[in-house]
Amino acid sequence: MAIVRGHRRHDRVPLLRPKSASHRPDDQRRWRFRHALVMCRIASPLPPTNRFLIRSMNPVRSITLAILVSLPLFGSAQDATTLHPVPLEQVSINDAFWSPKRTIWQNVTINDCFDKFERDGAFENFDRLIAGQTGGHRGAPWFDGLVLEMIRGANDFLRSNPDAALQARIDGYVTQICKAAKQDPNCFLSSYTQLEVPDQRWGRNGGKLRFQHDVYNAGCLFEAAAHYYWATGNTNLLEVALRLANHMAETFGLPPKVNVIPAHALPEEALVKLSQVLTQHPELSKTLSIDVDANKILDLAKLFVELRGKHDGRESFGQYAQDDVPIRDQKTIEGHAVRATLLYGGLAAIAKEDPQSGYFAVADRMWRNMTGQRMYVTGGVGAIADDEKFGADYELPNDGYLETCGAVGAGFYHLNLHQVSPDAKYIDQFERVLYNAVLSGVSQSGDRYLYESPLTAPASKQRWDWHACPCCPPMFLKLTGALPGYVYCQSDDAAYVNLFIGSEATVRVGEHQLQLRQQTTYPFGGQVRLQVSPVGEVSDPLKLNVRIPEWCQGFKIAINGNAIDQPTLERGYASLLRTWKPGDEVTLDFEMPVQTVSANPQVKADLGRVSFQKGPLVYCFEEIDNTDRLRFSYLSETATAVPSEPPSGIVGIESIRVKAKQRLPVKDDESLYGQDVIGDITEDIELVGIPFFAHSNRGPTGRQTWMPTTILLTEEAKAETIASQGTWTASHCWTGDTIAAVNDQVMAEASDDDSIPRFTWWDHRGTSEWLQVELAKPSELRSVEVYWWDERRVNRHCRVPATWRVLHQVDGTWKPIAGQSEGPVELDQFNKISFPPTTVQKLRLEVQLQPNWSAGILEIQLH
Repeated sequence: MAIVRGHRRHDRVPLLRPKSASHRPDDQRRWRFRHALVMCRIASPLPPTNRFLIRSMNPVRSITLAILVSLPLFGSAQDATTLHPVPLEQVSINDAFWSPKRTIWQNVTINDCFDKFERDGAFENFDRLIAGQTGGHRGAPWFDGLVLEMIRGANDFLRSNPDAALQARIDGYVTQICKAAKQDPNCFLSSYTQLEVPDQRWGRNGGKLRFQHDVYNAGCLFEAAAHYYWATGNTNLLEVALRLANHMAETFGLPPKVNVIPAHALPEEALVKLSQVLTQHPELSKTLSIDVDANKILDLAKLFVELRGKHDGRESFGQYAQDDVPIRDQKTIEGHAVRATLLYGGLAAIAKEDPQSGYFAVADRMWRNMTGQRMYVTGGVGAIADDEKFGADYELPNDGYLETCGAVGAGFYHLNLHQVSPDAKYIDQFERVLYNAVLSGVSQSGDRYLYESPLTAPASKQRWDWHACPCCPPMFLKLTGALPGYVYCQSDDAAYVNLFIGSEATVRVGEHQLQLRQQTTYPFGGQVRLQVSPVGEVSDPLKLNVRIPEWCQGFKIAINGNAIDQPTLERGYASLLRTWKPGDEVTLDFEMPVQTVSANPQVKADLGRVSFQKGPLVYCFEEIDNTDRLRFSYLSETATAVPSEPPSGIVGIESIRVKAKQRLPVKDDESLYGQDVIGDITEDIELVGIPFFAHSNRGPTGRQTWMPTTILLTEEAKAETIASQGTWTASHCWTGDTIAAVNDQVMAEASDDDSIPRFTWWDHRGTSEWLQVELAKPSELRSVEVYWWDERRVNRHCRVPATWRVLHQVDGTWKPIAGQSEGPVELDQFNKISFPPTTVQKLRLEVQLQPNWSAGILEIQLH
């Protein structure tokens, strides 16, 4: 069977060209491949400064992909063909990779989140409204929206996999929410505003709409109502949502109406969903107790778009909320990453309903800027912690913010554009963010979460069991709950296979239907088998479009075992037009070597570094698998990685291994005082990488994704010390911190330096604690030096301790070392206790915490 190469069209991905006309299959191959950073239209080959490189690990390729970033000023024209999702009820997932995860998310994650929202008082706020009370609001002002997002996501899971107990739980919440909303004649529901600042509804009378989230909460109500109706047919929440939407449509507009926009985007697409319910079910106009008008609801969504940048009668939310200039004047994607992706995804959703709106051109222009210059290799977005925002073009630091919500928002954005324009490039980017930045958001156990998921992180940046702003788990569940609906889509002239996930579906093609059954080894293997059968008697040829992934360098395709050597390729899809017969089978085999990825040279953070990708999966390296050697290690420019078995403590993955060099310290025996002198002495080692989505599942550990290819980018190796060779234990260590920080030889710049690992006794306050070490061998010591962790300048919970002293173990008993000095507790420096030379094997620091405060340590030195 022939291998198909050079399959990417110029109008969607990089041009594949042989290096020379005489290249042979056994030539050494080098690939120019576009990273997310340089994703756009190709016009001509570029000079090296504008290329993104993937070097295949398989030496049987030699193709160069030249790319040109092209950002049309006014974006692209909207397609005449639009796509439609396949209803969740018509798709069932049975997949070795995804099914276990979806089971955990439905059985563990959903209930865990609901339990914690209950614990934090989110539902008590509704009870206070029902009781006619004021004050006493619990949680953030956007808690209403978060629990409504939970209801949306949970109902999508239930559409695929009914569960009576979970459904009863959600029904109870819906009853409570409806009762709370009906306390207001217009069903206004934003409990913080109602309980705490009732005269500042919609930001009036000096209210702060960015903080109150009134419009955002309404949008979450709209989408929850639509998804609850689609799941159950129950109109209770729908009627509440429509009553509020009608009120908003009548109230909002340019003065003399109330000029209001969502300070946090989301309501735009939510209103589209609400209008779709009415369009799909015109009978609701007869069964609901209120007037319903789908166009009126859609017009409200458009109003929220058109009022951006028009500040008559209201405050400007600025670039932070994409409100600095009118929407059509916005040229680059700016501001808060979650708000931006949800806004422009909302524009695409509106454009599907109203092709004359011109919104697709705006959304696509922003998408090109995002994926071309402002997106990470994992698909994550939002580089800057300040305002959780996009950075400038190519500003992609490896410790960038990368909120999970931003990844989910980007996922919805890609999907909505694809619905309007059936080009596989949008699904390519959805797949990238899904398998990497989104999937990392929830632990393998299903009950620990990430707000941020940077590519490089210290051991101190770990998963949490809950958060004061737990916005990411609901967003995660919204996307993953609807996952079955993303595998396929349909139109009047074709069925589309977008994702490679084991599943069965009934897909419409015009007036006909096809039954599809997919089996695959994805994402760790490239084999796909599609059984295709028409429903009923079908004599007409029907088109089946199967996506060819962006990362794929070559593939084989056959129908009923007969190879198709020159398949028709349309916008990233292999287009198969055929009169299908029961039992027809399409097989695909995507070549899936480990690829070495180099970033566009304009990404300064990644100069001299490479990352690794296999299929859709980006890999990272954790300290736990690499004996804390990452910061001293580097690869050769020609390093190749190979697949391997998973490391201990993690299941359901495939790791990679790559040969590397570790920088070593050099002892200069000729030096007068015996200092450690760093030289370029190295040893050969092997590094182990795991899929990025699987990071932070085995306790505190640092990680890197982009590895250096030069010794100049490694840290200077340090000689082992008495402290670094000891085995340390503590009376207590906070789950997000690590005891390993005290002897990792990473020096702090200040006592609140949160860029490096730390050890803390949090959440113990005012208690007596200890930290002790068993030395590698008995050693004569004269002093102990401690660099304290203190958070007073950032107004958090740790302070230097009240007192501390040093003990050693004598005949099994801990005794203070005689003659020791007082223990100082100064900030931003090492604090030293000295004592007469004493030989010790086991040493303990006994620490008394200040009343009501905890404490921590950044580094310890023993001399």
